[in-house]
Amino acid sequence: MDFSIAELYSVFNAQQGKDSNCQKQVLRLIQFLSSEDGWPLCTSILLNSNSNQLNIDALPDDQKSALFFLCCRALEENLKSDSPVPPDEAPKFAAFACQWLRYLINPVDGTRKPKYFESKAGHLVTLAIIRYYPNHWSSLFDDLLGILIEATGKQVSESNRSDIVAVDLFLDILIDLDSHIISRNVQLTTEELKRSNELKDAMRESCIGSLIHTCYQLIYRFLSSCQSNACLIRKILHTIGLYASWVDLTLVANTEWITLLSRLLQLSMDNKSSSAIIRCGIYLYLIGFVNKGMPVIDKLSLLTGVWEQLGSMLINDPNISNFMMDPNINSCDDLNDDQLESLSTLATLIDAMGNQLISVYRNLYDTTVLNSGSNQINSNQFRPDSDNSSFLPTALEALEDRLNVALRLFEHKKQEISQVVTPFLRSYLSLLKSVVNHPLSENLSSTLGARRQRNRNSSASMDSGNHLSVGYNTSLGHLEINEIRYFFVKRLLFACVDKMKCLPIRVDQEDDECEYEEYRHELRTLIGNITQLDQRFVLDSIHQMVKHSHHLLSSNAMQKSSFPLEHIQQIDVTLNLFYLFGEICKASKNDHFSQSFPHHETMISIMSILCTDSFSRLPHETLQLQYFETMVRYERYFSLVPEHLLHVMLAFVDDRGLHSPWHSVKIRCAYLINRIIKSHKKTLLPHTEEYLSRFSDLLELSVEPDCSVLNGSELNGSITCVNGRTTNIDKFNARAGLGITEQSFLYEAAAQLIAAGGIQLSNLTNCGNSNNGGDRVGELFRVLLTPVMIQYDQFVTKYITEQDPKVAEVRGILVKQVTDLITKTTRVFSQPKCVITSGCESVLIDAMRLIISELSRFPTDVTSPGRQAACAGVRAFLHRMVACIIPANEPSSTECRSTLTSDVLLAALVDAIPQLVKPLRSRLGCYTSGSQMLDIFDAEQRWKEIRDIIPLVTQVVLRYKNQSIPFLSSCLPDLMEIIINFVNEPLPPDHPTLIEERKLLRRGYLQLVQTIYQSVPDVFSQLTNENIVQNLTTVLGQVEACLESDDPIGLRSGIILFLQLIQSDAHNSQFYENFLLSHLLPFYILGPISPVFRLNDGQFILALDKIAESLHVLYQKQDGLYTYLRDYFLPRQQLSPELILSYTSALKSNLKDFQLFVRTFYAHFH
Repeated sequence: MDFSIAELYSVFNAQQGKDSNCQKQVLRLIQFLSSEDGWPLCTSILLNSNSNQLNIDALPDDQKSALFFLCCRALEENLKSDSPVPPDEAPKFAAFACQWLRYLINPVDGTRKPKYFESKAGHLVTLAIIRYYPNHWSSLFDDLLGILIEATGKQVSESNRSDIVAVDLFLDILIDLDSHIISRNVQLTTEELKRSNELKDAMRESCIGSLIHTCYQLIYRFLSSCQSNACLIRKILHTIGLYASWVDLTLVANTEWITLLSRLLQLSMDNKSSSAIIRCGIYLYLIGFVNKGMPVIDKLSLLTGVWEQLGSMLINDPNISNFMMDPNINSCDDLNDDQLESLSTLATLIDAMGNQLISVYRNLYDTTVLNSGSNQINSNQFRPDSDNSSFLPTALEALEDRLNVALRLFEHKKQEISQVVTPFLRSYLSLLKSVVNHPLSENLSSTLGARRQRNRNSSASMDSGNHLSVGYNTSLGHLEINEIRYFFVKRLLFACVDKMKCLPIRVDQEDDECEYEEYRHELRTLIGNITQLDQRFVLDSIHQMVKHSHHLLSSNAMQKSSFPLEHIQQIDVTLNLFYLFGEICKASKNDHFSQSFPHHETMISIMSILCTDSFSRLPHETLQLQYFETMVRYERYFSLVPEHLLHVMLAFVDDRGLHSPWHSVKIRCAYLINRIIKSHKKTLLPHTEEYLSRFSDLLELSVEPDCSVLNGSELNGSITCVNGRTTNIDKFNARAGLGITEQSFLYEAAAQLIAAGGIQLSNLTNCGNSNNGGDRVGELFRVLLTPVMIQYDQFVTKYITEQDPKVAEVRGILVKQVTDLITKTTRVFSQPKCVITSGCESVLIDAMRLIISELSRFPTDVTSPGRQAACAGVRAFLHRMVACIIPANEPSSTECRSTLTSDVLLAALVDAIPQLVKPLRSRLGCYTSGSQMLDIFDAEQRWKEIRDIIPLVTQVVLRYKNQSIPFLSSCLPDLMEIIINFVNEPLPPDHPTLIEERKLLRRGYLQLVQTIYQSVPDVFSQLTNENIVQNLTTVLGQVEACLESDDPIGLRSGIILFLQLIQSDAHNSQFYENFLLSHLLPFYILGPISPVFRLNDGQFILALDKIAESLHVLYQKQDGLYTYLRDYFLPRQQLSPELILSYTSALKSNLKDFQLFVRTFYAHFH
């Protein structure tokens, strides 16, 4: 490319330009400068070594930075290139890199360059290592060490600490290199992994020992000034910790390094200002080789040896030892950021050591490695010459010694410290769970109960130096739950409870909730593991917490407006734990109060306390939510104590629940009350009218949409509950009433009670004690739905008159929601054992007539905003009506009114279906004339809507069968015509959504035809009698299209239809000759040869089996098929006589053998 130096120097202006030409100019510059001819120019600019160029230092800072980053970017692109390395490239770059590093270490003007200069330089050297080492720049690390020795081997002034810069650069390169060759977060590709292994092998052979020894010498160099160089010492230790994962362990875990670490720990205690920083580095160093992969025995030797030599010094830091030894010291306000980071890193080290020890213990125990490995030679100083039989108890002792430290760290008030050790604690609990049922711990049940009472008064502490020892009556090294381990479990539970009390519970602190949710989940997991270990202990603890919370509520009954925060947190945790207990400890039929549940007495006692008035009126929004969640979670209790149900229901319907000042409580109770009424409607039946009047003021619908809907937020302000905690609470708490979604739950709850009255009336009728209750049930149902039916017209009017398309879409959705509300209310009449009284049927018919009459007012343009949603609501209602109203010929339909009702429904459907289809038909001409392009959006809407009508017609056919014949005779011809026209419309080949819609539409059409033939064969005959061959050929064409469009499900539906036709009509000679032989048989035999007939797909295999079955049945119905295939059809397909003979012979066999033959036969053609 044409290149100008001036263009290079003006790169800053080009980068700041917003038009595309400026950006293209920058990209062209990078492309040139990263080329073989361009990258040497970048090196001369960075070194400012070309006398023909402008002095870089004379440029303004912004231009200088822009030019610097441009050159670095170009060099990066060149170094990342996969192209072969030219012979002179590596030497040139080596010379530049060494000179540039020296320039940065000893700048000409004596002023240290900005840190980003050094970071970029280090990154370029890292990329050079990956590209050039060892094949093209074998002395790379020797050159780096030479530069480092130059800078650190001479005296320097305090104003020009070139040794600091050199060490910092050196460490940056090593850390950056580690991230490239050992990716701990992203899995390397095969090529990257191969290159990584090559680099590591080369470094192991040539330089890794020198690099680590240099780091060792650098630490010694800075020991005398460790206070001022603490950060650098930490960085060196961190670097060695990173490399420990893949270097020889003797390089980093030998006597020299352990001695050095001991000295650093001692110095850190003497220099308190820098102790936290240095200790953090030591922890990072130890984490590196603690996690190093190695044989089990070697790992155990390493972990125990390190702790034996360094453990006491690690714990003796005043910031740690004071906290560890005195449980009352839990304040971290006097700790600075460095000290907190150091403590967090120590927790990470303890967690790593603990998990490694658990892994060691599991391996030793599971594989019974007690006497193996005695002849192995240990390569590090920690391998003792002990009998292998001692390894298992040694591992257990070391594990539980670290557990003592981990538990104390877990009790720290700072989340970033306690959360770090939760994986170790969780793994240990898992280890305990795995041995609870071990044969050697069967004595637990008989001894533990007696020990618990003694432990309550015991002063034993895990901080007293006693580790969780091995049980007295067990084999050496076996883990059982003894008193000390049981005490650990108790202490851990109490710590978890204390942690949960500290978490925020206010519902408006959404950011905090997100921040703490993971931590909350980890605490619940720990509590869940403890519960699985000992349900009785956890439930007893919850019982005590419930009693204490009840005392708090009772003593502060008159002061709930100023209820202390710690009391609120106590109650919140209590309710959460009780809810969580039920989730973890499953009971038969979810009944925790039956005799079969071992702790049913305690559960009953807890629920009896929670059902008191003090608990039902809690002083916090979240607590009130949690209370109702808990009541519904344990609703089986009310079957045992029904009198408490009435008290809880009163809380649901008064100002504690549905009429609460807290909107989130209102909307959640609307859902929960529906659940509890469903389960206990018989108990609540006598109070039906009372409850209806209690929430009647909440049933009035608002014709205006919520602002959240208009702003594109959630349409449903629904709330979910996970593990007893309410989430996704509606943000618009200022809203006074309930949304339609929540109101629909109330309508359904009311309908449940009303319908229960119908069931009771039916039982009384069967006993001869009928009264006038049936009319009352119908009256209540009419009272419930009449306000909605009156308002329905208002919703539709608002929708059809709305001019704003966005608002019209929302209003269409509102129409759907109101229709869904009516649908949901009537859903109770399609449930088993539910009886529809004459009054209820009358209300249903009135609602149906209203909705269908309003349907005629809907927009006729299929793409009108909101129409799709509004029509979906009408279809869902009609589906529900078909499910509710029984056919005339069912045995239970003995009265005249039932026959009349089903006839009225079918007559109404004759009006409704055309209104749903008419807008689709009216636009059909625009697309079948062939003169216009297919409108993608319009076609997608039309096809989806007609496809959604098919299931309704199918349901009517299956439900009413012969009674539906007038309905089908009226609606089906037009519907079939429209479907066939739709599937024949021109289709753009590159539109997958339309392709899928057409596939689904064609499949629905075939399934509808199959349903009609099975349920009402007379209607099918009417459809095909006029021109049976033409009509069946049309159906066959759609079956063939299913094959072409890769739809095996639709293909199988069509084949099953033709199989049924063969079974019933194959004896008809005219049908046999004009359709079966001439049209269907060629498709059945030649279709599976097509490449799109995938024999490796299970659905296609099922379709092929149905084809074989059809041919086998046809052969049995028509003897001439065998001769026709043998003498005429198969020879014309150019098949060999052997294949023809095998095919026709197989046709004579039984069906199963013929199906297997057909599979093998067609496999030869694929």
